[in-house]
Amino acid sequence: MGRPERCAHRELLYDYVKFLIVRTNLDMNEVRRLYLEANLTASQIGEMFGVSKQMILSRLRRIGVRRTPDRGRSPDNFRYTNPPFGYRVLSGRLVLDRKEMKVVRRITQLRDCEKMKWSEIHQELNRSGFRTRRGCLWTVVAVKRVHGRWTGKV
Repeated sequence: MGRPERCAHRELLYDYVKFLIVRTNLDMNEVRRLYLEANLTASQIGEMFGVSKQMILSRLRRIGVRRTPDRGRSPDNFRYTNPPFGYRVLSGRLVLDRKEMKVVRRITQLRDCEKMKWSEIHQELNRSGFRTRRGCLWTVVAVKRVHGRWTGKV
C-alpha cells in the first residue's frame, strides 16, 4: 500500500527536477542587461523568467556581475530611528552628540582610569545628575553597553 505512494512521489519529484532544469536555461546576457541597464531587481527578473530571486543572483555572481555602488542604501544613510548612545541622526547620517559624549567620556574615564566597579559608576552618574537619553536613571546594564561600544575609541 505504501509503495505506490512512493512511486507517485518519485515521479512528481522527477517531473519537478526536469521542470527546474528546463526552466533554468536562462539567457544570461539578457539577465545581465536587465539587471544592469534596465535597472530591474533580481525579484523582478525572476518573475519574468519564472525562477527565484536567489537563482538570478547566484547566476549573476557566477558570471561576475555584482551590485553597482549606486544601488541600494548609501553607506552614510542611517536607517534606524534609535542611534547608538553618543550619536544622533541628522539628515539620515550619524553625527556625534556633544551632550551624550560627555557621559561617554565620563563612563570610560571612571572605568578605565579610576578602575571603578560598574555599580559604582552608575551610582556616580546618577549622583552627578546625568540621565539616559530618555531621562531615566542609569543602570549597570546601560553603563556596560555604553562602555562596551566606546572603550578604546574616546
